[in-house]
Amino acid sequence: MRYELFQAARDSGAAFLQLHLPCSPQLALARNATRSGLSAVPREAILRMAQALEPPQRERFAWEACTLTVQASTIRGRELGSDGKGIDGVEDDGHGCAPDRSTTTELLQERDAAPRTGAEAEKGAVAKAESKAEERPSPDAVATICRELWRLWGPAPPPPPSEEELEAQRAAGRAANAASLLHGLDLRTRKALAEAVARAGAATRSERARALNERRRALLQAAREALAEAAKVQGRPRGGSGSSGGDGGGEGLEGVVEWLAAQEAAFMLAVQEEE
Repeated sequence: MRYELFQAARDSGAAFLQLHLPCSPQLALARNATRSGLSAVPREAILRMAQALEPPQRERFAWEACTLTVQASTIRGRELGSDGKGIDGVEDDGHGCAPDRSTTTELLQERDAAPRTGAEAEKGAVAKAESKAEERPSPDAVATICRELWRLWGPAPPPPPSEEELEAQRAAGRAANAASLLHGLDLRTRKALAEAVARAGAATRSERARALNERRRALLQAAREALAEAAKVQGRPRGGSGSSGGDGGGEGLEGVVEWLAAQEAAFMLAVQEEE
């Protein structure tokens, strides 16, 4: 649900900021025990919601970077913190949620108990009401929270990347994968060739190096062509025509990787057989 709200804010060009008030199941059950009638919540519902609710994860989800956490681990919490770590202020995360940390803010302050009359003390009802009132933040604390929220209010989330931008990112990723595969193949075959030539006798060393190097260059060229064709296939819309060409095996990068592994194994076997 929180992510849907973030999406709505992003799509509407509105800022997004969430206030997190952590509360343990034990504390929720204790407070619920003071309720009666229709105001009481079934115990099973509280426990079920405690299992289902997930706290904000700023380190994992960038869209939850703008999160203000007010600690409520006790009935009368005091500290304002970020990430649920109980620190004063809110950490600068570089996403427009960077307040001034030069001041220390105490929220949810205990309010002084109001004086009771003798009649109220006899009834005992006001004592219970005051006990419940002490659990609530004072008006000043609420105002402080509102000021903190306003101070953290930043620009609207950036729009999601366009399809063109996503395709550019995917193309860059495919190019990086292809370069990595080619680089690894180049290093392994170069090492195998050098070791084979070093073991060869002086009379056959030059001829053997030339033959293996020609085969190695042919393998690398075939790998380049197969990877380039696989990149084209992956870049086409789903349902488009075409398949990976050459001897690259199955369609897409996975088929090319399998084919490259087989070709590399054949090259290594040829190196051993010529010894």
